[in-house]
Amino acid sequence: MAKENIFLFLIITIFYCALAEEDVCFLYGQKNFSRSPILGLEPSVKVFETRLIFNLPAGRGILIESLKLSKPNCEVILCDEKHLQGECVRFSSSLPDISVQDTKVHKSVKSVDCHCSDEPVLQTSTSSDESEVLSADVIKNEKIINEMPCSTIYRDWHYQGLSHQATPPGSVGKIDLGSTQQIRSVSIKPGCTLKIWGLNEQNRDEVSFSISNSTTFLEMKSTDTYDWACCYCDDCSESVCQNSQASIKYLKQERVENNVDFSQFVKYGKKIIGIGRNYRWKKVELAKVLEIPKQPIVFLKPVTSYITEGQLIELPESLGTIFYELELGVVIGKRARNISETHALEHVAGYFLALDMTAKEFIKRSGNQSLPWEIGKGYDTACPVGNFIPKSFLPDPNNVHLECKVNGEVTQSENTSQMIFNVQQLISYVSKYMTLEPYDVILTGTPDGFGPLNAGDIVEGKLGNLTSITFTAIAS
Repeated sequence: MAKENIFLFLIITIFYCALAEEDVCFLYGQKNFSRSPILGLEPSVKVFETRLIFNLPAGRGILIESLKLSKPNCEVILCDEKHLQGECVRFSSSLPDISVQDTKVHKSVKSVDCHCSDEPVLQTSTSSDESEVLSADVIKNEKIINEMPCSTIYRDWHYQGLSHQATPPGSVGKIDLGSTQQIRSVSIKPGCTLKIWGLNEQNRDEVSFSISNSTTFLEMKSTDTYDWACCYCDDCSESVCQNSQASIKYLKQERVENNVDFSQFVKYGKKIIGIGRNYRWKKVELAKVLEIPKQPIVFLKPVTSYITEGQLIELPESLGTIFYELELGVVIGKRARNISETHALEHVAGYFLALDMTAKEFIKRSGNQSLPWEIGKGYDTACPVGNFIPKSFLPDPNNVHLECKVNGEVTQSENTSQMIFNVQQLISYVSKYMTLEPYDVILTGTPDGFGPLNAGDIVEGKLGNLTSITFTAIAS
């Protein structure tokens, strides 16, 4: 009998060892590990948001009633919000084949981390884990969609605590980790690189570092303050990161030497001057019936319509269908009127990307009744804008590529060389009738491909390899 027990023990041990070579953290939808595991996770696998909900109402998460860690020195973190946030519970093992059954196991798990180490997991560990972030198989061979952003930066160890996301690739973000910018851990999507930069507090020199393809614990110098982050996964988004870093450094120097900060055009600007029908449309139905304008079509938007990245585009239901229009924006740097085309660019401080949100149905109804239509262009959130680009970074604004994506699909793709009136002509024409002041902006018109936006849509824009914007729309 003893031999049989030993033999059975060896079989079980071999079985679990085989499992441990692949999945080491098992999550079950039933108590006592009945049925098959819902999830079998490898070390450092992260399921950042589950879209497969197993017959539960959308958003509730996956039902977990028991879990098992089949390898020593492993830890599972279960959280009721995505990105390892919200209320989280930890379970760890110091011996193989430890099972955990506890009422604290969340009924609504939306993010999971399985972390293993050669030594017991410690909160103050300075070790790094270079393993890739992978997706996980679930019942019926379906996949949980890995919703991990390009990268996430954490103030605390083990990808927890206050965090900052750099997403999507090429999006530059100001790091906000509360009272301290001390970075303790980061996680990065496979195939991507995170770049972080800021100032050394002692000598005020710029400091930066990059990490690729890893989930990493960091031991940072207390004198280094990291203020900005950018994540990239391809050559184009890498160039956006590099240009943005150079631009931020240039603007800091401008503030010190010349006491100006045109990156604050949203805060100090008095006028948003829009230009209509300034591209040679080919696909738009209106192109068949509308003549090419003989002079720029000018309209105004209030500065209260500005929003910046991180804020949401509102779609007022009372205004009907709202269209997005990606445009190159121009920031004026000098006060002047009657500017000649020859000297127009001398009055430019820089550029930016913008969305000219337009309530097409409202404008059409108002036009048919000979009524003003300003609300259709100037409602709150109708002018989403991106970061300021110094003009030295864009020597020729009349030869740069614009690209817009809605939910990942390209909808607009055109060069500014296709504008009917170029930037110099627009500045000269507008200044004949309106005095242009520092921080005023001109939106130069939109190319083919603009269209309606729905609640939940994500709009992305790129200006060459200089800058990018991302906004999400909501109903209001």
